[in-house]
Amino acid sequence: MAGIRLTSINLNLLPALDAVLQECHVTRAAARIGVTQSAMSYTLRQLRDLFDDPLLVRGPHGMVRTARGEELAPRVRAALEEVERALEPGHFDPATSARGFSIATADSTFFTVVLPLQQALAARAPNVRLRLSLLGLRPYEERLESGEIDVALGMGFDDHPRVHRQLLYSEPYACVVRPDHPRIQGSLTLEQFVAERHIIVTRKTSRESTPMDEQLATLGHERVIAMQVPAFPLGLAAARTTDLVLSGPARFLRTEPAAMGLQVLDHPLPAGPFPVSMTWHARGDRDPANQWLRAQIDAVVQGMSR
Repeated sequence: MAGIRLTSINLNLLPALDAVLQECHVTRAAARIGVTQSAMSYTLRQLRDLFDDPLLVRGPHGMVRTARGEELAPRVRAALEEVERALEPGHFDPATSARGFSIATADSTFFTVVLPLQQALAARAPNVRLRLSLLGLRPYEERLESGEIDVALGMGFDDHPRVHRQLLYSEPYACVVRPDHPRIQGSLTLEQFVAERHIIVTRKTSRESTPMDEQLATLGHERVIAMQVPAFPLGLAAARTTDLVLSGPARFLRTEPAAMGLQVLDHPLPAGPFPVSMTWHARGDRDPANQWLRAQIDAVVQGMSR
């Protein structure tokens, strides 16, 4: 077979070659792959021409393999078994896997979703590792496309032709201020809100209008941004030691330990709940490991509402 290009061979001949070499009998080989005896006889002639060798010759007790047939038999069997394994449905065993999963997350979903996820995985998949990074470092769709991350968790995901998105939950805004704020105690009106100075959380270096600012503009208001920070824990620390107001996801602000002792107030802006979603690339949509990870995240979210 030396010198013969694989692309020039009818690969349908390989199962027939395996059957002939294993059975050493044309009729049994034909039955093994589900063809007629005459079809197998024709195929054997093709194989003999291809290898320039009779492959089977008559012996004292029936057909026997030639030296070339003896050489080919285990190699062809092993090659076909490898192809069969490659074509089997994928499998992922979380109990034994040591796979690492890369998750890009907003810092709010780190506290509300990822930390409970890690606790769940400790029992179900003790050797699975999570590699975390923050959203906003680069466009999330590029990171999913390149395989740098397996899933992304957060808000503000746009539609993308090769990225799947699943809504995890919807969450309203809330506000936090320090407990002894001189002007705000117990509740916050829209007029008070726009009269105060504010903290915003963004990893963008330039000041850009947020959906909250756009909604305020439709109501004829504008807020003053006194501080811009890259993560919510920094914003909470600033709110604790200044008179600034921080807005953010209500679930996160009401459960995050760093917010303990702060006043967590209903947001005065009549904004509807914003979506918190999970996204993944189409390439991993049917991957058993990626499917399992997404199912674990979904289970954590379902448990949040109980």
